[in-house]
Amino acid sequence: VSSFQGTIDWEKVANDGIEFAIIRAGLRGTTEGKLLEDDFFKDNVEGALEELSKDSLIRIGKKSGLITTKPYGYEDQEDFLNGALEISTLYTPDELLDKVHDVERQFGRVRDVHWGPRTLDLDIIMYDHLVIKNERLTIPHIDMQNRQFVLKPLAEINEQLVHPVLHKTVGQMLREVQA
Repeated sequence: VSSFQGTIDWEKVANDGIEFAIIRAGLRGTTEGKLLEDDFFKDNVEGALEELSKDSLIRIGKKSGLITTKPYGYEDQEDFLNGALEISTLYTPDELLDKVHDVERQFGRVRDVHWGPRTLDLDIIMYDHLVIKNERLTIPHIDMQNRQFVLKPLAEINEQLVHPVLHKTVGQMLREVQA
């Protein structure tokens, strides 16, 4: 995705209004439901984080803890492990989508069942305060306001982050979903 070679002065870039994005990391669970104890799944999340951090156009920011959640949509599958990650990036939203898809493929992701089991699922939840809807990408992520597995880790990072369409904070949306 990136052909940039060199060093980025992140302090200077931050002062010039660097873009930020929130990425959700999710993956399918085990039959025993012991996701946090399963090295394969933890290694996939940690490996994805390492791959993203190797990219010179991405700077890792805050990270949430990992939580185990029930599946959403297609429910006839095992539990999922979910977390969130804040990054600074020089990628455009479409370039970032290509990057996260590349990382997913490195960890064996196959897109054969919508909302189905997967070894790794990286979603761009928000990108600055942009609103994008096209064939490839919807930002903010579709239906995030109704998905506790998105909102809970996101609230750990920044519960004051405002949804650019709904004009509600992550904390407000999480409380509404939990009610």
